[in-house]
Amino acid sequence: MRMYSKHGTYIDELAFLSEEQKTSLRNLAAPTPLALESMIAASPKDFERLLGSATLEQLKLALVSMVRDEERKSISGAASRAARGFGAIVDRKAPVVPPAAYDIRRRDQLFHDIELIRKSGDSSPEARDLLQRLEAELNALFGDEHSRSVTG
Repeated sequence: MRMYSKHGTYIDELAFLSEEQKTSLRNLAAPTPLALESMIAASPKDFERLLGSATLEQLKLALVSMVRDEERKSISGAASRAARGFGAIVDRKAPVVPPAAYDIRRRDQLFHDIELIRKSGDSSPEARDLLQRLEAELNALFGDEHSRSVTG
């Protein structure tokens, strides 16, 4: 098996491909034969449309012969380890989130207005009064149990 020192140089060795097909494959920026092989495995229909089924089969065979066994083993080992440790929890349904007990758009507007007043640095009596009214409305919107944590 050859080592490819420059990304995409392996594509030049695929004599059965037209220059247009080689350019298309180079544009995918698959740095190694294994990377291109993985792309094909992930999206075979797209490659079939790009190359045609006969050429795609030739390409698959050529790529298999270009990938070193050690490289293939290291990738398959990593994939199997990842499959065991990651993924969605499928043994139970997602929890049902109840709808908010308040008007979310009004809450967002109040937070926005309060933030603008605080960032402005305006300490005039009018600004302080408006800030207190907005905070009181926000506290009322959430209910008494949240009032300390919302405006503190």
